[in-house]
Amino acid sequence: MSKRTEPRTPLPSSGDLTSAPLVLPKRLAGILATVPFKTERRLKKIKLSDIEMGKPKKSRSEKSRARWRADKRRDSEILKFISDCLRAKQPVRLTNSTLDTVMAGNKSLSSARLSGTRIIPDVGLPHWDHTDTQLKMLAWGMASSEMRAVPFTLHLNDLVVINAQGDKRGIGRHMQDRIGRHLRNRLGDVPPFWFSVEAAIWTKPHLHGAVVIPLGRQEEVRAALMAAGGPWGARQLSFSVKRNAATWVSYATKWFYGTKAHVHDNSTTGATNSVRSAARDWHQATRREERVLYPI
Repeated sequence: MSKRTEPRTPLPSSGDLTSAPLVLPKRLAGILATVPFKTERRLKKIKLSDIEMGKPKKSRSEKSRARWRADKRRDSEILKFISDCLRAKQPVRLTNSTLDTVMAGNKSLSSARLSGTRIIPDVGLPHWDHTDTQLKMLAWGMASSEMRAVPFTLHLNDLVVINAQGDKRGIGRHMQDRIGRHLRNRLGDVPPFWFSVEAAIWTKPHLHGAVVIPLGRQEEVRAALMAAGGPWGARQLSFSVKRNAATWVSYATKWFYGTKAHVHDNSTTGATNSVRSAARDWHQATRREERVLYPI
């Protein structure tokens, strides 16, 4: 008894392979037409489920890089956590970990204090290129502290504020140039300094910052800063020698985004190039060496 054979469809010859049409479902064909595939190798790596979503699936490294891009809210939370720990006499270790906050031994700070256990929380710092202004200012404060900079608060005359707000470059750049000009006139050079403007409905614009005072030149620096602030009554300028650098930066930026909204200006900070350069070096070295910040 012979087997029944089904007729087979003849295959196209080798010359017809390139001209043979590729039949795809209409929905899949439309999606493929909108997805920009660069190479055939990339096409093989993409799953059908990814194509149906209209975009390729991100790899683990791509997700990690996206997480560490500049994030204002994340940077504010990191700075606040560091400041809160130092105010509570709790050291903090700064790392390059992708985790924002890791508690040693999986214990919280509160439970550790109750049990009498001393732990050091790890706080991950993003790469310098992915940090926002507040974390850059943390580096400003720490780097200038190593230069023995002295924290200061400076109140501004109303006319100085009006002129600063009328500057197209922004109030921050205007005050940076103004302070630098008065320091150069008094000292012959501009020592490293940085500041942040604070303003709100309940307070007039004033500056919180730090300046390196050359040996024996404190009165000249005081006179230069007061001249930059404009005519004022008593207690226009005050120095805070015993301030912790990290907590001082947190205090200086406590109304950071509220100030921007109040003065309608995004430029509310200023720093010399020497501070900016030293801050970048400090930030990168801190991530690499996983330095610990201790309360003073």
